[in-house]
Amino acid sequence: MSANTGSDGEAGAVSATGNGHPYSVADLVEDLRDQLGELPATASIVYLVLRQSKTAMSSREIADVTLRSRSSIHRAAKRLHEVGLIERRASPDQGRSQYVWRPLPVDDVADRLDTDS
Repeated sequence: MSANTGSDGEAGAVSATGNGHPYSVADLVEDLRDQLGELPATASIVYLVLRQSKTAMSSREIADVTLRSRSSIHRAAKRLHEVGLIERRASPDQGRSQYVWRPLPVDDVADRLDTDS
């Protein structure tokens, strides 16, 4: 990670896009930003929503927040999971057939990206 990047992967306290929001793709470490850039836009949206959330979220919850279809959210989340940016867990409230998603720590992702290069 670069010297001006915090442990959570953001480049600064205020968004580089100037909107005052600390969670935008532009504020992520370069390797992570590049990886998200190779995925569909919905995957970036899902990733940012999960990064902002204090808890793991179901596809339905993400769909409600983003106003996207559940199937679109589920496809994006599966893609993020395949590339190792988020993890899937059985929902403690819903049992084994329902899953929740949460992002992996940025340091873990950055370390993996460094070893893949």
